[in-house]
Amino acid sequence: IATTYKISVITSNEFGSGTNANVYIIIFGENNDTGKVPLVTSKTYSDPFDRDHTDVFEIEAMDIGEPKKIKIGHDDSGFRPDWLLERVEIDVPKFGRIWIFPCGKWLSTSKGDCQLEVELYPQSMATEAYKPYVPYEIKVFTSKVSGAGTDANVHIEIYGVEKTTGQVMLCGKTNRKGKFRTDSVDTFVLELEDVGKDIEKIRIGHDNRGFGASWHLDHVEIRRLDKNQKTKTFIFPCRRWLAKGEDDGSIVRDLLSEKGQLQVPERYDECPKTNNQVEVGGGTCDFNGNVRFHDQPFKHKTSEILEQTVEDVYKDIQESVSIPQTDSMIACMPTNHAGHSSHFSLSSSSSSLLEQSRAPMPLAQLTQSVPLDPKSVRKHVAIVHTNFCLGLCRRSQQNQSRATQSDQHHTSTSKRRLMISYNWDSQTICKKIYDRLQSDGYTVWFDVQNMHGCIYTAMAKAVEQSQIVLFGMTEKYRQSDNCRKELTYACKQRKRLIPLRLQEKYDPNGWLGLISAELLYIDFTKRDFDINYRNLLKEIESGENVV
Repeated sequence: IATTYKISVITSNEFGSGTNANVYIIIFGENNDTGKVPLVTSKTYSDPFDRDHTDVFEIEAMDIGEPKKIKIGHDDSGFRPDWLLERVEIDVPKFGRIWIFPCGKWLSTSKGDCQLEVELYPQSMATEAYKPYVPYEIKVFTSKVSGAGTDANVHIEIYGVEKTTGQVMLCGKTNRKGKFRTDSVDTFVLELEDVGKDIEKIRIGHDNRGFGASWHLDHVEIRRLDKNQKTKTFIFPCRRWLAKGEDDGSIVRDLLSEKGQLQVPERYDECPKTNNQVEVGGGTCDFNGNVRFHDQPFKHKTSEILEQTVEDVYKDIQESVSIPQTDSMIACMPTNHAGHSSHFSLSSSSSSLLEQSRAPMPLAQLTQSVPLDPKSVRKHVAIVHTNFCLGLCRRSQQNQSRATQSDQHHTSTSKRRLMISYNWDSQTICKKIYDRLQSDGYTVWFDVQNMHGCIYTAMAKAVEQSQIVLFGMTEKYRQSDNCRKELTYACKQRKRLIPLRLQEKYDPNGWLGLISAELLYIDFTKRDFDINYRNLLKEIESGENVV
C-alpha cells in the first residue's frame, strides 16, 4: 500500500547557513528504506535551503514502516555549498505522527566535522501525534454539455458530521494534463483527514485559470477506502456551471449527498499501489526505492495547454457551431507584427454563446466549407474566437442592466488586495484561509504561492501592493524578526490591519501587543471555521480601503 511522507527541512538562521548544493535524503523504516531521493521541488520556496527557511517536500513510497533513522546530505556543488541543517521533520499521515530529527551540524568539507552526509535519529520525546489519515477515492464526472471541460485547477473539501478535510487540490501540475475533459470521468485517491463514515457535503471549485476555465460538473462520487471492510459510495449531484460567465457566476459550489437511492451498495475495496518511479520537475528518475514525487499545483502550466494539437481544438468545436464567412469578420481578427492572423484557443463557453447568437451549421456542411488541414483549422478557430469575443461584449452589455446586488458585491470584493502575514507554526490554518479567500474572488498574497527571489524585496512588495494585511497572532510570530519587520512596514505604509488569533488564549505583548491593542481580532481557535471565516469577511468589508 502506498504511503505519503511529508518532509520538512529546516535550515538554521545563522549567517551563511544556506546552501545551493543538491540535497538528498534516505529514510530507513522498520521494513525497508526509500533509497536515495533528491529533494528538488520545495512546496514553500522556489529557491530551497536558504537561511531560516523551512522547505517542504512530499514523496509517495511503498510502506517502509515507521521511520527509524534518516541519512541526509548534499553533493558539495554550487558556489556556496556549506549548509547548517537545524532539523528534519517527517510527517506520515498514515500513522498520524510527525517524527523530528534534530541535527544542528554543518554539512561541509571545511566546517564542523567536514562531512557532507549525516545520519540522524528521531528525538525520543519530540514526536507529535495526531489522528491518522485515510484514503478516499474521488470520482469526478464532467458533463456532456458543449464546452464542459476545464483547464483550471480543481480543488475539493469533504465535510463529515463534525469534521472536514480542509481544501485540497485534486491533482498536481505534473499529472494535470488530460483531466476534466468534456464527458469524462477522472478518478483520484487522496489521503485525507478522517471525517467519519458519513459524508454530508462537499465543496468543490476551481481557480479560474487557463484558456478554458469554465466547467460544467455533472456529479461527484466519493468513498472511503477501508481494506477488508464494506464502504459506501456517496453521490453528490451538481449539473451546473462553475464559471464566471455562466449561471450565477460562481466557481465554487457546495453539494449535498442525496441519500437513499443515490448511494451505491457497499462493497469491499483494495487500497491502490504506486509505481516504481520518481517524478522530478518535468522528468522522471528511477531509484532503488518505489518513490514518486508530488508537485503542488501552485501555477497553471501553460505549456500543457499549448501541447494540445490543432486537431484536438477542432474536435472541441461541437456539431452545432457557426463560422462567419464574411471578409469583414476576417478583417476584425487581431494580427501580429508580421501581418499574420493570431491564433487563439476556444474558451470553454464559446460554443454556448455562439449558439445563442448564430444559426447552427451542421457538421457535414462545416467540413465541406472548412478543410481539415491544420493551417485552415487554425484560421477558422481564430475566426470563431473573434466572433465569440464580439458576442461576449454584446451579452455583457445586455446583462449589465440586469446585474443583481449580490453580483455587484462579488465584483467589488474581487478587486480587494489582501496579504496574509504569519509564522510557519500556523501555516496550515493560514493556507485554509487563503484558499477560501481566493475562491471568493479576493487577490491574496501568501508566501507559499508568491515568495520568489530576495525575501525582503518580496515582503516589501507584498505590503505595498496590498490594501489589507491579515496577521496571525502567535508567540512564535511575535518572536520572529521577519514577521516584526513585515508588520511594522505595513504600519508605516498605513495599511489596514486585521489580527487573527491563531494560538489558543494567546494575549500578545511587546511590539505585537502594542500594534494589536485597539484592533478587533478574529479568534480562529474557537467555534467553527466557517463561522470565523464569515466574521472575517464582514470585517474585511466593514472599512474603506486605505490604498
